[in-house]
Amino acid sequence: FSLSLSLSLSLSLSLNHLANTRSLQLNHGVVKIDDLDIAMLSLNDLRQHVQFIPANPPILSGTLRFNVDPKNEFEDYEIWKVLEVVKLKERVTGIPKMLDSTDLTSFCLEERQMLYLARVLLRP
Repeated sequence: FSLSLSLSLSLSLSLNHLANTRSLQLNHGVVKIDDLDIAMLSLNDLRQHVQFIPANPPILSGTLRFNVDPKNEFEDYEIWKVLEVVKLKERVTGIPKMLDSTDLTSFCLEERQMLYLARVLLRP
């Protein structure tokens, strides 16, 4: 069979297993992401360039800023820009301390997924 994905949001369990261990072997067919056969990528490249959004992403202890940029690599304007892309800018501006808020318990599952997606989108 042939599988093409333009976003790696579905089939994450199988692809995550494949990306981490390469132990999933296809007897026939190919797995393609954006028309690229992933068998042609090194395991290191696959791990670096394919990101998965967990069904129930964890919230890291710390600030909202830390959850989006755990390595503290980006300026505020870049974080705000990605929050706008994932449709969370308005939500974040409505909470006390905004990016510096440590109370993220009110974020629902979908918002936590969008925070995780924001983190993925910021990666170089």
